[in-house]
Amino acid sequence: MNFERREFLKTGVSLVVSFSLNRVAEAQQSPAAGADPGQPLDPNEVDSFFVVARDGRVTIFCGKVDLGQGLRIAIPQMAAEELGCRVESITLVEGDTALTPDQGPTAGSTGVMRGGVQIRQAAATARQALLGLGAERLARPLAELELVEGEVRIKSGGGAGVPVSELLGTRKFRLKVDA
Repeated sequence: MNFERREFLKTGVSLVVSFSLNRVAEAQQSPAAGADPGQPLDPNEVDSFFVVARDGRVTIFCGKVDLGQGLRIAIPQMAAEELGCRVESITLVEGDTALTPDQGPTAGSTGVMRGGVQIRQAAATARQALLGLGAERLARPLAELELVEGEVRIKSGGGAGVPVSELLGTRKFRLKVDA
């Protein structure tokens, strides 16, 4: 049979194309996703920005995204400085609306300037809470303690430190960010 193109199209030929995004969706899964479906998203809560795992690793939840201004480096550095831990022990989750607090839009160079300040304030609030827990555990005044390498330690005189993950256990901070 000889069909002309018009006749062929009139016969109702259909073409079905399908594909799956399963592998792409798996790649988008964050290391912290599924860990706690009750992850708070309030930018006024310390727990909205941080999770400390049992192994001492810290996951930061940042509502800003890196648009070339160095946010992926700057935010973990700022948090590590406040939390007294290594940058290498931090995982950054950025811009995932199911996991990160709403820190407003990312525009121009405001990601680090605005988002970084919020995370730094949350980390400083967490540091004070961790030092307080360490003071109770070590039976020392807060002024004698520091947060270094993921441990609360006595500033002078040494001695064994207490890992942050041990101080927190499975608890959350349950604190408002102190500006």
